[in-house]
Amino acid sequence: KPLVWLAQYLRARNKKNIRETAEANLDAALDLAGRDAETLQEHYNNIFAAVRHLLWPCSAYISRKRVVSRELPRPQEEPKPVDEDVEPPAEGEEDETPTPPAPVEYEEVDVLEYVATSHPMGADAIDGWALEYETHGVTGRVMDGEPLLVPDVASEPEMHWFATKPSRLMGSYYAQPLLDSQGGVWGVLCVDTILDGRVLSGADTEKLTKIVARANPVLVDVLAKIPPTPEPEPEEVVVEQEGDGKDAGDEEAA
Repeated sequence: KPLVWLAQYLRARNKKNIRETAEANLDAALDLAGRDAETLQEHYNNIFAAVRHLLWPCSAYISRKRVVSRELPRPQEEPKPVDEDVEPPAEGEEDETPTPPAPVEYEEVDVLEYVATSHPMGADAIDGWALEYETHGVTGRVMDGEPLLVPDVASEPEMHWFATKPSRLMGSYYAQPLLDSQGGVWGVLCVDTILDGRVLSGADTEKLTKIVARANPVLVDVLAKIPPTPEPEPEEVVVEQEGDGKDAGDEEAA
């Protein structure tokens, strides 16, 4: 019996140590996520540090919602009908009535523009990434304010890949909306475990929800400090190239 009691005691103590360590790690991550910041990039880095403290190995990305203007393709010019009664211009002479070019037209596109990543390459790893979330990928499903978990990225056919799709496709993808001062979706925090292929659990996503809840007031505070900037001129945005990737490579899912 003494041996049985000893085994029970050691088992109970081990469970207690595991629980206390997990609670301490969560508290440390929440402190990181809620740390005051002067700039958005500083705040992004704090969020990534919090996520990695709990879920490493993993990769994290932050995107912001934007409406951009994109130039529409110009219609092809139809050839002029030939009037047999009109003498064509002599060689070297220009037509006196050239066809004016078609006016440039633009369309407005809702996108998630990727602004930060935990990737060691930093901004270079996500240069030009913009997701037309209404028509591509799964991340747009969080725009109603609810998080999204894809337990197995290999079984989700609508995953969007900005780069080459990994040959070894394993792991989970989680997206959590970031809210502005009005409660609207400002952007999205995305986390994946393609680095090691493990499946995110309900306990994992609950921790991420707590991180975002702690980080959001700081985001609102930082955004309030940024002076408004004039709207940029219409620009052409690079969107959707076949490709959630991370520190292991240049892929990223959405």
